[in-house]
Amino acid sequence: MFLLIDNYDSFTYNLVQAFHALGHKPVVMTNDDPAVLGMAENPDLALVCISPGPGHPSKAGFCPEFLGRLDPRIPVLGVCLGHQLLGLHAGARVEVGPCIMHGKQSEIVHDGTGLFSGLPNPMRVGRYHSLVVRADEDAENPRFTVTARGPEGEVMALRYNDRPWVGVQFHPESVLTPEGLRLLGNFPQMIMDAGGPASNFADILERLARGEDLSAEMAAAGFAALMDGKMTSAQAGSFLMGLRMKGESALELAHATRAALARAVRVDGVSGTTIDVVGTGGDGRNSFNCSTATSLVLAGMGYKVVKHGGRAVSSKCGSADALEALGIALDENPASVAEMVKKRNFAFLFAPHFHPSFANIGPVRKELGVRTLFNILGPMINPARPSHLLMGVARPELVDLVAETLLQGPLYRAAVVCGAGDYDEITPIGPARMALLHAGSVTPMTLDPRDFGILPCTVEDLAVDGKDEAVAVLRGILDGEGPRAMLDMVALNVGLAVYLLEENMDMALCMARAREAVSGGFGRKVLHAA
Repeated sequence: MFLLIDNYDSFTYNLVQAFHALGHKPVVMTNDDPAVLGMAENPDLALVCISPGPGHPSKAGFCPEFLGRLDPRIPVLGVCLGHQLLGLHAGARVEVGPCIMHGKQSEIVHDGTGLFSGLPNPMRVGRYHSLVVRADEDAENPRFTVTARGPEGEVMALRYNDRPWVGVQFHPESVLTPEGLRLLGNFPQMIMDAGGPASNFADILERLARGEDLSAEMAAAGFAALMDGKMTSAQAGSFLMGLRMKGESALELAHATRAALARAVRVDGVSGTTIDVVGTGGDGRNSFNCSTATSLVLAGMGYKVVKHGGRAVSSKCGSADALEALGIALDENPASVAEMVKKRNFAFLFAPHFHPSFANIGPVRKELGVRTLFNILGPMINPARPSHLLMGVARPELVDLVAETLLQGPLYRAAVVCGAGDYDEITPIGPARMALLHAGSVTPMTLDPRDFGILPCTVEDLAVDGKDEAVAVLRGILDGEGPRAMLDMVALNVGLAVYLLEENMDMALCMARAREAVSGGFGRKVLHAA
């Protein structure tokens, strides 16, 4: 259980949303709720965050008593007032600082460890405070170490010396802290005892060699080290192959997803209901760009689509290749994503531009030359963090694994599908296996195209011979023209996406609307808007 104590501050909402984006689901309780004290002794409690808030930390409800009762082995993150509470608990004074900072940005200098692992130094942060924890450099508090200071020497972060408790005076959840999400993504794995099992790489490899799943702590530490380039090539290769040979668990994939998103380039301004339609690839079918066509038709219908993808790896033409050929730029910077969604209901996030940490992994994957978990990770790490997801996998056994992984994240509604013929999309060939995610549960389903009047087809009906044909076919589909089987396949996937987005609409009506949109050439609207 992850407890977030709310000190009656509006930023608590932003903090909760940031943790949701990282795959956490905190339980929120206010500081004046007596039940907070009982939570300190709850055996299920695993993580704690104490929010910003007004006033002096000594007046923060039950928070001081809560810290006194809390098991010192449980990781704690204090933000602003929460940070001051940690300082006060350690016996430090909390006083008015050298300057009042409300809604201002400044640089801090940090020690590069713990929460600050892998972050730029100096680092720009958003500050909203008048009080500071006092810890003079010539007489520092024996219970904690100062890990960051501001321009006037103010304590901007601290770490307890005997327990995994850390505090930051600034607001990582604020837009004024560009690297804030990455910092939050380092909690708690990067603050655990450096000599403990989570960071002992030999223990991680030994566990994988025995065919045992990693603990949450081990998985978090392992993926953080991998993506921060702190593993040698031999270690990284052993780690990835150990996971593959054992078989990746949903928990391990969830931590890989969180680590990647925490290090992704931040995308702001995309809010409300949005969707990504994407497949893992690897089905070896050389089919046309169905997910790309589906995405553009949905955008033409008025739904907001944030598509995340790259160039072809195993297919004739990847989503990036196809969109580039259609005149949609791949060099959109993070600031323009929200503008593009507003302008044309569609934005494409070219994966290499948004995941700089993958530069630490690419050479190892190339040397290995075999499938690793990164082959299925891409569709789950969209930096725009859509609320809805239609994700295809090329092997039926991946449906449940991916669904259980996504269930640990913040998606509102999603579907994982494996189409007949082992495609990573629904096909007219036959019934598709799928899992529907909603309200914290997974429902297995089968979708049979014949139920919606769609006739069967063959593998050959869906194939293209090279990039030029793939682009020509896609352009025709966006105009409502092309081979019947391909138009039907797009309609099936559009229909399921509409079903995810319109939760009160039955599947038959969603499919009917989808067929009308495909035949009406709705996808061309997006190209004209571009």
